[in-house]
Amino acid sequence: MVCPECGERVHRSHSHNLMESAIKTVTSYKTYRCTKCGWRGIAAPVKKSDIAGKLKSILLWVMGVIIALIIGIYAVYDLQSTLLP
Repeated sequence: MVCPECGERVHRSHSHNLMESAIKTVTSYKTYRCTKCGWRGIAAPVKKSDIAGKLKSILLWVMGVIIALIIGIYAVYDLQSTLLP
């Protein structure tokens, strides 16, 4: 993450009060400090793009939907064969 004031890299900072601790605990926001200009604030951590992880998640969801459809079609077919003489 870069400093919004000077553009230098910032590092994580400890919480200084109860409100900062609560924000860090409840959300994904963390406190940061810039050593160059002294800026200190709360921001969301920058996440790296994980294309392989996203692709894996999408494929798992698609496979789950396909399996659910197959089971649903089989259940309807089995129910129809049971109800018809």
